Amino acid sequence: MGKNILKQIIDGLTIPLESDSSSEDVSAKEIEKNILDGINKISLELTEIIIKNEDKWFSTYRLANDELSQKNILFYQHGFNCLDLLYYLSLEIGKIFQEQGENVKKESYAREHVLFRLHAKSLQITAEMICLLRGGFADGALGRWRSLHECAVIMNCITNSCEDIAIRFLNHVEVERAKKMELYNKYAPKHFERYSQEHLDSVIIQAKKIVDYFGKGFNDDYGWANTLFPNRGKKRVTFDDIADAFSMNTLKMHYKWACEKIHVTTNSLYRSISNNNENIMMAGASDNGFQDPVALLTISLDQINTFMCIFLSKLDSMDPTALVLQKTFHSLCTKTELAFINLQEQKDKNYHENGIVFE
Repeated sequence: MGKNILKQIIDGLTIPLESDSSSEDVSAKEIEKNILDGINKISLELTEIIIKNEDKWFSTYRLANDELSQKNILFYQHGFNCLDLLYYLSLEIGKIFQEQGENVKKESYAREHVLFRLHAKSLQITAEMICLLRGGFADGALGRWRSLHECAVIMNCITNSCEDIAIRFLNHVEVERAKKMELYNKYAPKHFERYSQEHLDSVIIQAKKIVDYFGKGFNDDYGWANTLFPNRGKKRVTFDDIADAFSMNTLKMHYKWACEKIHVTTNSLYRSISNNNENIMMAGASDNGFQDPVALLTISLDQINTFMCIFLSKLDSMDPTALVLQKTFHSLCTKTELAFINLQEQKDKNYHENGIVFE
């Protein structure tokens, strides 16, 4: 099928060119127009052929991807079971936190609200990472870990700061919303529906009131954290500043590394955790590279649940449930990381001794 389509394309492009160029009366513009008309005609026909035969066209690729994914799931089954346990135990911690919400004092309401939402966000990211790993996309999982690390850092900041920081964090949403709406209206493609000027103006006015209330610099990306750095001068607060202030800078290099999986850099074109050979370009799924994203996932998710348990223990210091859950979760994180290390070593051994990846 593929060869026939290519032949049609070649014929569609060469026939008009050959027939038209044989006439001395045909201008260069007419030749160009005929070629473009031919390209348009063939592309429309090709589109219809692909749509009508999409199952046949993609069956080979889908089968290969499905087989690799299934092999990954079977070989790393114990590791993925451990990851699923971490996810579902985290869900249970979130449910306990929600149930304890009625015990939250008024002076801690904003912190409770932010922590609960950050915890839910972290679970969504965790589920996405597990899905990517099962599919064989270790680089994608590492890219998503970057957001999980950000959740952990901000949760640490909120947990160990006064209620005012949580209030500032919540109100900063108005500033972010106004910025994004302005950018959208300015740069969105012409055929995209835009926000009405009346709606946009009302959002901008509300954001300005918030900025005026919380003071100069609140309009910055991390302006909600300005009061944590009273000696910053005119310097804007950054994510790195917050991570450093709350002793979470040990993963700074890993965070920069994860950024390469999101932003296109020269190094990202040659480096993949799924492939150590720079001469091989990754263009799909793999059965390699799970160890690092899993290790980082367990570290960050352990931190996130620890902050939740710390806050829970403050609500009821006599109830040991939170501390028991935290210790249990930490133990499971260690076992999960070791499971993937052992499986990776087994896979490497199989490859070097027998030349095979899966048994």
